[in-house]
Amino acid sequence: MKRYIFFLVCGVMLGACENKQKARISESNTDTTHKKPQNLLLQKYNTKLKILFQSDEGIIRSISLKTDFNSIQSLIEKNDSSVTFTTINEEKKQLLNCKVVFNIYEDADISFISQDKTSIIKEINIATYLNSQAASDSLKSEITSYFTEKYGKFIFRESKKIKWKNDSLKIDLEDVGVPEAPGLQIKFTRP
Repeated sequence: MKRYIFFLVCGVMLGACENKQKARISESNTDTTHKKPQNLLLQKYNTKLKILFQSDEGIIRSISLKTDFNSIQSLIEKNDSSVTFTTINEEKKQLLNCKVVFNIYEDADISFISQDKTSIIKEINIATYLNSQAASDSLKSEITSYFTEKYGKFIFRESKKIKWKNDSLKIDLEDVGVPEAPGLQIKFTRP
C-alpha cells in the first residue's frame, strides 16, 4: 500500500512538472511568433548607420514625431546606456541633445526639439562629425539608400542636398562638410 501511494504521488508530481514545462514552452513560442521582426532594413547597412539609427521602428532609435518628449531619454537609455544627454529649456521650446559616438574621432548629435514647451516633438535634427570626406560620402550614400527604402523615392536631389516627403514626414539630408570638418545634417519635421 505504501508503495502504491509513493508511486501515485511521484506520478502526480511528475505530471505537474511536465504540464508546467509545456506551459512555459507554449508561452515562449507564443511570444516569439507574435513579435514582428525588427531592423530588417538596417541589417544590411554599415556599422555607423546601425549605431546612429539603432532600429527600423520610428524615425531614429524607436523615436518618432509622435513620441512624448518627456519619455525620449528613458527610451534611448533603455537600449543604449553609452549615450550622453544635454537638456536645454528655452522660453518657447525644450531641446534634448543626445551624443552618439561611432569611434574615438567620429560622432553624431541628435537633437529632439519640442514645440512651445509642450510634450509634442516639433523636429529631430542629426549632425554628424566624421574624420574624412570619404566617410561622410559613404554615410550619405548609406542614409540615402536606407531612407529611400524606408520612406520611398526622394522628391529633390542636388549634389549636396536630398529631400523626402510623405503625408506625415519631411526629411532634409545635406552634406554640410568642408574639407577640414566633413559632416552631414539631417532634419525630420512634419510636412
